[in-house]
Amino acid sequence: MSEAVSAHIAASENGQPSNYNHPLPAREGDEDFIDTGAAILNFYCTLVDVLGRCAPDAAVIAQGKNDSLRARAILRSLVPLEDLQGVLSLRFGLAMPMPGLNEDRSDMPTGLIPNHKQSIALFMERVYGIEDRDLFFNILEHAFLPDLRAATMLEKPEGGESEMGLALNRYIGNSILPALIKYNHFYADAENYN
Repeated sequence: MSEAVSAHIAASENGQPSNYNHPLPAREGDEDFIDTGAAILNFYCTLVDVLGRCAPDAAVIAQGKNDSLRARAILRSLVPLEDLQGVLSLRFGLAMPMPGLNEDRSDMPTGLIPNHKQSIALFMERVYGIEDRDLFFNILEHAFLPDLRAATMLEKPEGGESEMGLALNRYIGNSILPALIKYNHFYADAENYN
């Protein structure tokens, strides 16, 4: 399979025709088609969600108990903070709604969805926390603000509800707003931040 893809890429770069056919679904709702990338992303986000929920509570860690400190160190070794920041900084693939077109179809993308980011935010909050101001403003600028902007763009022209909009609102209400409230002490002297 990888040889066929390599040949297709080489042919397209050289301007030659290619006889490679990508295995796309035959029709809408094709039960035989499996989006492997979305399935892998869903699996890992579910795994990170479970690990985040199993993380020791901050109050137990503050007591300095060895088991909780060891568990947090193990969880930190599994997923680096930079990777979590990178995933939170990914943008959603938003489909702009057109009046009268595909009204019966879901507007949820097949790739990254708000539930995935909610799992990552939960893991980051429970395992790492946001301990310094630079990290907070970096996450705010590159992850939270673009997601808040995306939520404002999902209004349907005919006024109906969007599945993606509802999922994004749940993510904002369950992850973004609590983080903004919990770490509000970082806003002190925020005008000095570039």
